[in-house]
Amino acid sequence: MPTLELKPPRSYAQRYALKHRVAVYFSGVVLYISPIELQIVYKLKLGSDKDVEDAVYLYSALRPYIKAEELNMWARALGADLSPLN
Repeated sequence: MPTLELKPPRSYAQRYALKHRVAVYFSGVVLYISPIELQIVYKLKLGSDKDVEDAVYLYSALRPYIKAEELNMWARALGADLSPLN
């Protein structure tokens, strides 16, 4: 299961994540998360076995909702390799 991190935005990607946040409804409460495409690419960029495993899990579980153009854009911007998703 992916972990949760909270910190103030310092980069373009972090500001983008806040501006394009996604509402998730959980037990009657609204939680906001960053776009899934950005989460996947960020975890691939981090590169630990756990992070890559999390990225593959998120990609597999949410594939119908993932925007391929956005995933590829973030992979280029952050220099991440998308091959583990195949």
